Amino acid sequence: PNNPLSLSSDRISFIHEDRAGTLWIATWDGGLNRFDREEERFTRFMHDPNDPASLSSNILWHIHEDRAGALWIATSGGLNKFERNSGRFMVYTEADGLPENIIFATLEDDRGRLWLSTSNGLSCFDPRGEHFRNFSVNDGLENTGYSFGAPCASRNGEIYMVGSMGIDCFHPESIRNNSDIPPVYITRLTHYIRSENGDTALVDNELSDKDRVAFAYASRNFSVDFAALNFRDPQQNQYAYQLEGAEEEWVHLGTRHSLTFTNLAPGSYTLRIKGSNNDGIWNEAGTSLKITILPPWWRTGWMYALYLLLAIALIYGIRRYELNRQRLKYDLEL
Repeated sequence: PNNPLSLSSDRISFIHEDRAGTLWIATWDGGLNRFDREEERFTRFMHDPNDPASLSSNILWHIHEDRAGALWIATSGGLNKFERNSGRFMVYTEADGLPENIIFATLEDDRGRLWLSTSNGLSCFDPRGEHFRNFSVNDGLENTGYSFGAPCASRNGEIYMVGSMGIDCFHPESIRNNSDIPPVYITRLTHYIRSENGDTALVDNELSDKDRVAFAYASRNFSVDFAALNFRDPQQNQYAYQLEGAEEEWVHLGTRHSLTFTNLAPGSYTLRIKGSNNDGIWNEAGTSLKITILPPWWRTGWMYALYLLLAIALIYGIRRYELNRQRLKYDLEL
């Protein structure tokens, strides 16, 4: 292990030979290794906590090469797609919709979708749309989670997954999608006012007719609850938000359906929330709430006008004092 051109670890979990004949070695504690047969040396790819484009975990379970030649790495830190040209990794985690970051194996179906066995159920990932659809015992699975072991597919396309409770067998094309687009609503708004005894919560329950809200500077710590109205396996509903005026990118929340904001700067914001049903069908329009954080009293327009008047009075006073001093000096010289 001290030789950077050697295998990073002797604890090998999986070996894959790609179409070009290159060997890829997954390890349980040393990341990913690529073996150059001509040079007889290894290139290591390991997790770097300071580099988000590195391997997400050094604990690897499985390697899959899809029909396009891309390498997919199942790790204890999510699903990783290896970019061969750059040597970088694109990482998908629970924040992107996975039911669990520990992925044991990956299998591709006839439509190019990836079926992932995780420690918290089964997940189907569509690389084209980059979205996950998760399955649990509520969908008919025997296993609440899976363990180390490669799945397999029959000639007719059936997939077999092995878990502690037995074997789950299914045909991907027989699974019916929930195509209903769920409406998304903000259900609760809580803001906090600082008191001598701590924070006191005040709940606004009349949100159905509101599309905007304003908070005083002292009440700019607040929480928002929301829901996608899909009642078929609703615990699988997913959410994402964008706070215009502070964040330009959408932030995926997984199944979490509440947000807390603290110490927002005075100004105007638009909170946009979108949600999906249990099968990953998103309501892209979602819902929105305009939020205004009022400035503190010392930063209001009236106070700025007062500051200006005080500055003018000060300048006038200094000028008046200087003129009087010059006049007195002139009188004394006479």
